[in-house]
Amino acid sequence: MTWIEFFETAAKFAPLATAIVAVVAAIIAFLAILTQRDIARRRAAIDFFLKTEMDQTLIDLYNDFKKIAPTILSHPSMSDFAKTAGYQKVRAFLNVCELISVGINQGAFSKRVSYAYWGDVLPNSYKATLPLIKYVRESGDDGSAATYVDLEKICKKWTGEAPDQMSGRFQLLSIVAALLSAGLACWAALLPPLAMGSYWQPIAAAISALAAAILGFIVWWRG
Repeated sequence: MTWIEFFETAAKFAPLATAIVAVVAAIIAFLAILTQRDIARRRAAIDFFLKTEMDQTLIDLYNDFKKIAPTILSHPSMSDFAKTAGYQKVRAFLNVCELISVGINQGAFSKRVSYAYWGDVLPNSYKATLPLIKYVRESGDDGSAATYVDLEKICKKWTGEAPDQMSGRFQLLSIVAALLSAGLACWAALLPPLAMGSYWQPIAAAISALAAAILGFIVWWRG
């Protein structure tokens, strides 16, 4: 085979090589974005939780909450408890829990870091004050039907009472499906014009599937 024949043969597969390079570059860019986003979320969560540990007011509020929460049901009714000084302290701590839950649900905080640090505090606080939360929602006493709804969502997810629709496995399936579609579309558009490229069709499909599987697994593993 002469050099001219070699280059003519290589030129036939130039579209395939271009597609492969484009897929690899897209994967690298996407992984870089995911990594930066993950680092930012972890840093935000750690910074916030560090401040809660250094703030004496929040520490005192949490200690008061632990003392008051077990006594909530000892009152004749929630309306009677709402007249006590402990009511405001409990509400103040629940507001902090709701703020953390909003940060998790909206993607500002890392789910893994938040669960590792507050995985017991949030569900326990919600469970201990559930009668009070129901009272606030129903009575409209400085609240509404949506009061502490983010806290409720997080606690149900963490205790397994409700599925997390944006879980790692859901992300895996979504990304695999998207990349497979893109890869197969690229294969269908570029390969048919090649005179002797029919046997490259399953190879292109396999490359697309492998890239999708690898990227999806990485996203799932990183949460």
